[in-house]
Amino acid sequence: MCLMMLLVVGMINAQSDSIRIVDLGEAVLQAQAVTETTTHSIIVPSSLDKAHSSNAFDMLHAMNLSGLDVSYNAKQVFNSVGKEVVLCINGIEASADEIAALRSKSVVSIEFQRTPDGKYAGSGGVLNFKTVQYEYGGNFLITAKESFLYNGGEYLASADYHKSKSRLALLYSNNWGLQQQKQIVNNNYVFANGDKLHKESLINPLASKEIANTVNLRFSNKGDNYRISLLGAFSDKNNPCYRALSTSSYKGSVQETATASIASSSYDEAFFTKANYSLWLPNRQVVDITAFATSGRNVYRYDYSETNQSQINTRVEEDNASVSGMLQYFKTFHRGMNFSTIVDYHYSFYNDIYDGTVTGTQVLENHVSSIRWQLSKGGSKHFYYISAGLSNMNIRLNESRYHYLNPTANYGINYTPQNNHAISFTGFYVNTLFSPSNKNDIAVPSSFFEMDKGNPNLKPINVLSHTLEYNHAWNNTSLTASYMNYNYFNNILHVYEVDDKHIYSTVSNDGNFYGNMLTLTVAQKFCEDRLQIALTAIEEYNMLKGNVYNLSKNVLRAKLKIDYRINKTRIGLEAASPYNALDIREPYFVEVPLKATLYAMWNWKNWNLEASIHNPWSQYAVTERYMNYSCYDMHIEKYDLKEGRTVALKVTYNFGYGKTTSPENYAIESILNSAIMKSHE
Repeated sequence: MCLMMLLVVGMINAQSDSIRIVDLGEAVLQAQAVTETTTHSIIVPSSLDKAHSSNAFDMLHAMNLSGLDVSYNAKQVFNSVGKEVVLCINGIEASADEIAALRSKSVVSIEFQRTPDGKYAGSGGVLNFKTVQYEYGGNFLITAKESFLYNGGEYLASADYHKSKSRLALLYSNNWGLQQQKQIVNNNYVFANGDKLHKESLINPLASKEIANTVNLRFSNKGDNYRISLLGAFSDKNNPCYRALSTSSYKGSVQETATASIASSSYDEAFFTKANYSLWLPNRQVVDITAFATSGRNVYRYDYSETNQSQINTRVEEDNASVSGMLQYFKTFHRGMNFSTIVDYHYSFYNDIYDGTVTGTQVLENHVSSIRWQLSKGGSKHFYYISAGLSNMNIRLNESRYHYLNPTANYGINYTPQNNHAISFTGFYVNTLFSPSNKNDIAVPSSFFEMDKGNPNLKPINVLSHTLEYNHAWNNTSLTASYMNYNYFNNILHVYEVDDKHIYSTVSNDGNFYGNMLTLTVAQKFCEDRLQIALTAIEEYNMLKGNVYNLSKNVLRAKLKIDYRINKTRIGLEAASPYNALDIREPYFVEVPLKATLYAMWNWKNWNLEASIHNPWSQYAVTERYMNYSCYDMHIEKYDLKEGRTVALKVTYNFGYGKTTSPENYAIESILNSAIMKSHE
C-alpha cells in the first residue's frame, strides 16, 4: 500500500510562513521503515505490522525495532539501556492504558526522540504516535484477557469521539489476579551479646485476590494557535485479604518449632486531574503550561501471630495529596538558536496514622521548586541542547524541617550523517524526592525479634548519568549499540543493626553506586518481512562502595525474539536468559531464572484472538536471594506462581467510524523542542 508522507522542515510554530513542506516521495518510505532526522526518528508502520496487531503496543512489538524494548503483552516501552520511554498521542502525554486502547490501524507514523529536551529532558526518550485525523467520528476498543493455572484477568474498554479538532475519550480498565508467593527461608542472625539464631521457615500463602480499577475521561482541543488537554481520573487498588501460614524451626538462642499466621489487607484509592495548555505566539514563541493535582487514601493492616510470642498488629491509614505545575517558555532566534525557560513546583502531603502494636502520627510535606534555562540549536546533520538550573527542596517531617539546594543539568546531542544511522549522547545530573516509605521516624515490628526502623535524617540521592547510542539500518537489518554509565551519590539502601534481642532494618545513605551497561541489539527481517529475529546481548558491571558495603558484580545476559506471520496469523517466541545480579536497594544478590513466552494471534477484520503460554516447564518461577549483612546472613527462595506456568487467552474487538481528513494533511515534524512543541495538523 502506497503512502505519501510529508516532512515539515523549519521552525515549530503555528505561523504558516515559518513552515516549509518537502515531499519525501514514496520510494524512500517504502524502502526504509525508520528515517533518522537531526532531532528524532520517523517510524512508519507497514500494512503488515498493522494487520497483525490490535493496538499500539502490539504494533511496536510486531515492528521489531532494535532501539526499543517492547515485550509481548507488556504496557511499557524502554529504550536500549532499559530506561522507560514517555508515551504521547499527537503530542499529548498519555497513560499506558491509553496507548493500549489506541488502535494500530489509527496510527499513521511514530516519532521517537532519543535526546528529548525541555520538560522531558533526562527521560529515556519520547515516543509520539501520530494518528488519523477526523472531521467527525471515533474509535471503540474492548479487550478481555484471562490467565489460567495462575488465575488473573485484564479488561480494557475505550471509546472516543472526534469532531473537527476536538476529542472526547472515555477509558475503563480492570485488572485482577491471585497473589501467591511461596518462600523458603534459611537465615542466620548474630546479636550484640554474641547470641546466634538460625531460622528455617516455609511460608505457604493462601490465595488472595488483588483487584485494580481505573477510569479516565479526557478532553482535548486544537485551535489555530493553541492546544488544550484536560484529564480526570479515578483509580483504586484493593487486596482485601492476604493470608499465609508459616512453619519455622529456630536453633541457637531460641530452640523451638513455631507456627505463625500472617494476614494483611490493603486498599488504595486516588482521584487526579491534569491539564495542559500550549500557546503559539507571534515572533516564534511558544508557552506551555501543565498542572496536576491528586488526592488519595491508603489503608494497610497487618497481623502476625507466632507460637509463644506476643501478637503484632499494625494499622496504618494515610491521606495524601499533591499539586504540581510547570511553565515552559520557548523562543527561537535567527540561525536556528532556541532559548527556553522551565519553572516548576511540586507539593506533596502525607498524613499517616499508626495504630495497633505501635501508635503514632506522622506528617510529611515536600515542597520542591526548580528553574532551568536551556539553549538548543539544530543544523543540517546535528541537534544539541544544554540546560542548567537549581532545585530547591523544603521538607517537613512532623516538627522537623530540612532544606536541600542542588544544581541540576541536562544535555544532549544527536548527530545524523545520513538518514539511516544516527549517534546520540545524553547526560543529566538530578536529585531524588522523598516519600514516607523511606523518610520517617516510626519503628514497626515485623516479628518477635525483627524491627523496621525509620530514618528521618535521609538525604536525597544525587544522580549523574550518561548514555551513548549508535543506530544503523540497512536493507532488512537494524543495529543498536549503546553504553550507559550511571552514578548514585549518597545512595539509599538498607542497613542492619542489632542489640541483644532485636535486629533493626534501617534505610540509610551509605556510599555511592557506580553502574555500567553495554547493550547490543541486532534485528533481521526475512521472507519479505514475514520472519523477524532480534537478538540482544547485555553486559553490566556494577559497584557499590561505602562504609557498610563494598560489593561488585558483573552480569552477562541475553534476549531472543522470533516472530513469524502467515496469512492472518502471527506466532512467536520471546526468551530471556537467567542471570545473577546485584540489587542495590536492599542490597542483595539475586538469581533470576530463564523466562520464555510462546504466543500466537489471529486477526480477522475487527477481531483479534491471542493465546500464549509463559514458562511452560515449571509451575513456579524460582528466584533466589542471598546476602551476608555481617549480623544477618540471608538466603530466601521465592516461588512465584504468577511468573510460572501460565496459559492466557485474549480477545480484542475494535473499530473506527466517521470521516477522516485527506492523507495530504498528515505531516511529520522534523524539528521538535519537546513532544508538546508541535505545529498543528
